[in-house]
Amino acid sequence: MKYKILMIPGPTKVSIEVLAKLALPVQPHYGDEFVKLYSKVHSDTSTGVENPIEEICDIASERGILTIIDSVSGLGGTSFSVDKWKIDPALSGSQKCLEAPAGLSFLSTSEKAWQRFRN
Repeated sequence: MKYKILMIPGPTKVSIEVLAKLALPVQPHYGDEFVKLYSKVHSDTSTGVENPIEEICDIASERGILTIIDSVSGLGGTSFSVDKWKIDPALSGSQKCLEAPAGLSFLSTSEKAWQRFRN
């Protein structure tokens, strides 16, 4: 199985329109495959750019795309709602906004993601 990885340079806010375009079929030589996974950083440590995660995950969920959200520098410092925003796997760590000793990681995942990973 071939995968196409599309890198969007950062730190920049990704527009909702760009994400919507990602749900279209990829190039014809990849067959009828669609985007299956989208990964994004909630907020960028160095610039403070906060991405519209709620909107991104809503569009992705409507199209059956799993979202992996890295909120290491956002969790505890800004709004973050895994269930309400339909985030599939969400990852974070203790060392930034939570101001706890480094080395502790957090993972939350949706039932949809568990089922997809099992299959």
